[in-house]
Amino acid sequence: MLVAVFIFQPQRLADAWTGQHKLPPIPWRQIAAPCLVTLFGRILFYAPIVELSFLLDGIGVTSVATIGLVSASPRLPPRSERSRSAASRAAAPPCCY
Repeated sequence: MLVAVFIFQPQRLADAWTGQHKLPPIPWRQIAAPCLVTLFGRILFYAPIVELSFLLDGIGVTSVATIGLVSASPRLPPRSERSRSAASRAAAPPCCY
């Protein structure tokens, strides 16, 4: 009950707005490059991952394990990193593998 009495209440929008304050224009030229990079990155990194399972299903691959392996393969470390022995990884500092 006390919360309703002591809680902060901002001014109503109609009371605060006098019509004299205008919002600044959107700087489209400044935000165009980040927007395009974001769109390109989304297409490059997100869309193939999502669509790959549908593509594999379309060509007849039904094994969930195979679809997962093919989907994860671009994110696997290079073969040279995978072929290093456990002893050589243990001997190297953690920053180097």
